[in-house]
Amino acid sequence: LARLSRELELPLLFHVSEPVGHDYPGKQGLPMADFYAFVKAHPDCTVIGAHWAGGLPLYGVMPELADELDNVWFDTAATTLLYDDAIYERVIETIGADRIVFASDFPLLNQKKQLERVRELKLDQSAVEGIVGGNAARLLGL
Repeated sequence: LARLSRELELPLLFHVSEPVGHDYPGKQGLPMADFYAFVKAHPDCTVIGAHWAGGLPLYGVMPELADELDNVWFDTAATTLLYDDAIYERVIETIGADRIVFASDFPLLNQKKQLERVRELKLDQSAVEGIVGGNAARLLGL
């Protein structure tokens, strides 16, 4: 998959689960540690970690992770079920806003309501514009 992703210049999306917190249907995704191992093994492959990659960008303050996460994008699927709104500020502080892409986890969560919630956050307007569509467009070359 990594080779095809590079050849076709398409990102891979992984359903990543956080290692802590409450159990819920669907939490049995790829463990964050396994996702990170894939990222390290394939630094030239662009990947998207669903559900904030299980919280991986919060480790972005670790010096060795700064470079290792250059090819990783983080989607916001199920944010309201897993994190409070501070996740946006924390991730922006650690890795920046330019690799956060909107996702709702539809049909579990209403897309329109999730978009409205992001737009209502007290974030820089350019960060919000990137998160709700601009970053994904750039990632996909649209």
